[in-house]
Amino acid sequence: MSLLKRLKRLLSDRVTSPAYRVILATVSRNRWLVLLSFNSSLFSVFFEGSTFGIIFGALSVLGSDRLPDFQNNRITAFPPIYAFLSGMERGELFVFLILSAIGLQVARSGFRFMSMVASGYLAARVQVQMIERVFAQILSLSFPCSSRYKVGDLSSYVTTAGGTVKVQITLWNSLLVNMLTIFAYIAVVVSISIPLSAVAILLAGGVAIVQSQLMPRIRRTSKRLTTKRVDVSKQLIESIQALRVIHTFARQRATLQHMRRILQKLVPLLERQTRLLSTLPPVSDIMSVTAIGGLLIAGFFLLDGEAQLVLPALITFIAALNRLSTQVQSISSTSNRLADNIGQLERLNAILAPEDKTFTRLGGNAFAAVRDEIEFDRVSLRYNPDDDEVLKEVSFRMKRGTMTALVGGSGAGKSSLADLLIGLYDPTAGAIRFDGVDMREFDLESWRSHLGVVSQDTFIFNSS
Repeated sequence: MSLLKRLKRLLSDRVTSPAYRVILATVSRNRWLVLLSFNSSLFSVFFEGSTFGIIFGALSVLGSDRLPDFQNNRITAFPPIYAFLSGMERGELFVFLILSAIGLQVARSGFRFMSMVASGYLAARVQVQMIERVFAQILSLSFPCSSRYKVGDLSSYVTTAGGTVKVQITLWNSLLVNMLTIFAYIAVVVSISIPLSAVAILLAGGVAIVQSQLMPRIRRTSKRLTTKRVDVSKQLIESIQALRVIHTFARQRATLQHMRRILQKLVPLLERQTRLLSTLPPVSDIMSVTAIGGLLIAGFFLLDGEAQLVLPALITFIAALNRLSTQVQSISSTSNRLADNIGQLERLNAILAPEDKTFTRLGGNAFAAVRDEIEFDRVSLRYNPDDDEVLKEVSFRMKRGTMTALVGGSGAGKSSLADLLIGLYDPTAGAIRFDGVDMREFDLESWRSHLGVVSQDTFIFNSS
């Protein structure tokens, strides 16, 4: 499969994933924030590139009484500006250009601030929307489906949802800004010297090669890390919920030892991820210093025909290349963090995806009242397809105005019958009828609003 096809398939899978659909829907509702962030980034990048061009001109003025050629004197395309600058004395021109460069950096900082604020606002809104979406998904699951998950699992899905998408949006914004800035720096170095600019391409290519070797390993480790972190989270939540039981049966030491065993499996993965994420920055630093050293040696010969521009060109080129190297490293770091976040994002997709889930039945007729009787007609129940039946062809009637007591030993099916009547489970076979109408034809919420239930498992909400 070609690189283009792999990239297209990757983007298609990401965009169609449940998490990204929520993100894109929220982004669509806040398009003005996206436009503000993108346009601010464009202006910021433009002023950054222009600053280096002006600095190059200022340094060139120190060794000559005229402006530099800028690759065939492109500044002459703007006659009023060129005439204004040409009319200045050398000292005045130098000071004016330096002050202009400072002014452009101030403007760049302002636009960068606007871009970061807009991106932050968008991330905040997507973060809240994702938490709400995950929580709504959990509440919409049928009781048998949600019962398959542990409390720690469900808590982890909700608590990590916001942070995961916030990191993803922040990193994508950073990646976009860094790439635009790199294009600006490339334009600067190409304007100064095309032969020297090849060094920048080699630098980016070298970093890309190292990155391509690291990314798959970081993704694999990230997925394994996510699994272990969830194990830790589940154990913590369940242990805290069971503090009364733990103390009653003196299980503090055993519980702590169990947690230690889980944490010990987490440490090697954290160490491996640290090694992988720490590999690229030193490599980039070495390549940057090597490139700058080579420029200092080769620059004089490459620019020998324009001796008065050797020092200004080298200083500007090296400064721009250094900033370019920083942006390349930032892209590499951002890519690593995106790969590191992939495990959390895939876990988020797992709870949002509708596959392998059943949802609470919605709709149906409004329930008014039982006029005559509730009938269980040969009702059977199996909690899981592979389990034995807990109820088999149970039939009885409950007349209106009478009291019905279900009597039997533990495990006889009394709670199961009550759960069926509440609608937590649907019969595997048979039917429950209200005045001859199948219970499944009624709206569950409407039916449950008529019930009074006192469960054997009590839970008290932390509120009045």
